[in-house]
Amino acid sequence: MSMNDGPIYLVAPSGNPNFGDEFIAAAWLRHLAKAAPGTEVYLDCPQPGTAQILFAGLHPLLRVTNTLWRAVAESASLPPSQMGERMAQLVRDTGSPLYDLGLLKLREARSLHLLGGGYINSMWPQHYGLVRAVKAVRELTGARLYATGLGLMPMDTDLSVDPLGMFADFEYASVRDADSA
Repeated sequence: MSMNDGPIYLVAPSGNPNFGDEFIAAAWLRHLAKAAPGTEVYLDCPQPGTAQILFAGLHPLLRVTNTLWRAVAESASLPPSQMGERMAQLVRDTGSPLYDLGLLKLREARSLHLLGGGYINSMWPQHYGLVRAVKAVRELTGARLYATGLGLMPMDTDLSVDPLGMFADFEYASVRDADSA
């Protein structure tokens, strides 16, 4: 399988449920059902069971997982300066039966897309690990990276996170508000 034939991989804070987060994910799934109905779409989210029910039927090849979100949650005790490397190491090296099947599927993705929401900021510093994880996939496979509608505030500059360089390798990145821009 070439990278162009691989799945589309969405990362979103879905399944809790939170109306805004669910609306954004549903809109993307409906769009992809029209634009890419024959392509597998993975939704990586914190609550895959609830998300599977919420989004049932929105895309014919939807698969729901929590590979990245679970890895972030289970590493949340790490300082933010170590979280990114932990996530990159998992993606790069595998070797963990808890994550490997999901990580191998993640490596097949043609593109990875962080969907909008206010979850990548200093209120939840562990979520910076999501950005580093998708960048690690790009380093391994060349997959395209996208981020749309993110709310990045508040941004604590003491977190050893480079807010300006965080999305430098992305094909496209947008934010939802002026402060985040």
